[in-house]
Amino acid sequence: MTTSQPTGRTRSRLLKYGVVPVLLLTVAVAVAQTLWVRSGSNEWKLEMDKNGVEIYSMKSPGERLKKYKSVLQVRATLSSVVKMLEDPNVCGDVGCRESKVQIVNERMSYHSFVIDPPFPFRSREFVAKQELSVDPRDGSLIVEYIAAPDEMPAHDCCYRVRHMHNTWRFTPIDGGKLKVEYDLDVDEGGAIPGFILDSTRLPFLSTALFKLEGLLNRPKYQNAQYQFLTASS
Repeated sequence: MTTSQPTGRTRSRLLKYGVVPVLLLTVAVAVAQTLWVRSGSNEWKLEMDKNGVEIYSMKSPGERLKKYKSVLQVRATLSSVVKMLEDPNVCGDVGCRESKVQIVNERMSYHSFVIDPPFPFRSREFVAKQELSVDPRDGSLIVEYIAAPDEMPAHDCCYRVRHMHNTWRFTPIDGGKLKVEYDLDVDEGGAIPGFILDSTRLPFLSTALFKLEGLLNRPKYQNAQYQFLTASS
């Protein structure tokens, strides 16, 4: 039995209908990314105002990604916030997986977790140092997540994220509530175009923030006590 070889005309068709579309798509993505990086007003814009959650974004010319900030109110305590942040299991509730928490002391810990971007891009692994502080002016709890990519060994499964500086501020207000302000400044890096990454931000943020009050009020977080919070009150 003989196997027929592709003719010159067949090879030409394969090139036309296989390679050429891929090249055109690659060029289109590169052009779109260039235009996206150059765009931006350098001003905060309201992206969403729903169910008490406000989400703003800002795109600066020359930056490949937007920055985001969010504002909302929840009925919770500062102690329940800290306890929730120590819980690796909460990761699955907000869209990440394989969370690990290494607590150094009440004010500092290291966190790692994985997020899966849209197909066909590799999963992203985050390693961050979490630092807690209390603002003496208003008693607000400030939580900073700063990328610490070299703190843990890398894994072949994922691309290790190297830029993240996200900040939470939880300020006690009347009625047993907290005013929550969240600033998102992260770049998942690699070959994912910025405009694709930004398209995932609003759905991810809104889903997580709508769940926040319910998560904070889980019974297992209610009896937590922390000396640095008590000393600052």
